[in-house]
Amino acid sequence: MTQQFLSPTPLLDFQTDAIQSLIAVRGWKTLSQTDKIGAAYDFVRNEILFGYNSEDAIPASRVLADGYGQCNTKGTLLMALLRALGVVCRFHGFTIDKRLQRGVVPELVYPLAPTSIIHSWVEVKHSEQWMELEGFILDAPVLAALQVAFPERNVLCAYGAGTE
Repeated sequence: MTQQFLSPTPLLDFQTDAIQSLIAVRGWKTLSQTDKIGAAYDFVRNEILFGYNSEDAIPASRVLADGYGQCNTKGTLLMALLRALGVVCRFHGFTIDKRLQRGVVPELVYPLAPTSIIHSWVEVKHSEQWMELEGFILDAPVLAALQVAFPERNVLCAYGAGTE
């Protein structure tokens, strides 16, 4: 399943004071397009911690206020920041089987979890090409902990990550 949000949505509330203020304080509007993308990406990856919000369909300003998120909610915030910076971007997603969540979702709840779960990422249009932005879900401390837990792995693919 692929979905694109090319027009403003209520979730991408990039005009809010919190988002506009963050961009102004960090001085991101003065950066080159490449550096704007990098600044927004690095902020969402490392300053918005990995965790599960109350639901996926919350506005970007709420993700910012929560200070944590996962692929769908951190993606919403990343898109809002990019749109506020004038960077063309879109949402992509596909469904994954719930078996990938086994061990992350408590075993008592696992039978109640939906069969398919949406995983998403963001794409930006840069230099007339669409580029995928992945890897912003896990903040640096969580990623480092996974790398220590699985030292024999060169990539951390097919491992679910969860929080209490």
